[in-house]
Amino acid sequence: QKLGMKDLNLDMTKLNKVIDETIYEELLTTNQTAKILGLKAKTLEAKRRIGDGPTFVKLSERCVRYRSSDLREFVESRLRKNTSQQEVL
Repeated sequence: QKLGMKDLNLDMTKLNKVIDETIYEELLTTNQTAKILGLKAKTLEAKRRIGDGPTFVKLSERCVRYRSSDLREFVESRLRKNTSQQEVL
């Protein structure tokens, strides 16, 4: 697929935004993130595929990283007062 200059500029804008947001945060690997969350890496990968895991940064086709701020947000979004509670606090 042929990309024009406009497409490249949009991609660079997105990339610059990700870089600006992550430059002061360490980017964690899938293994590091899984360990922090108490999951196996394969479980985290499966959650990523179905959209049930924390927000991630896809740096390339095979390079996925997680920001610590996104992990905090993910954990906080799952806080509950009891086991039957469905909604976020």
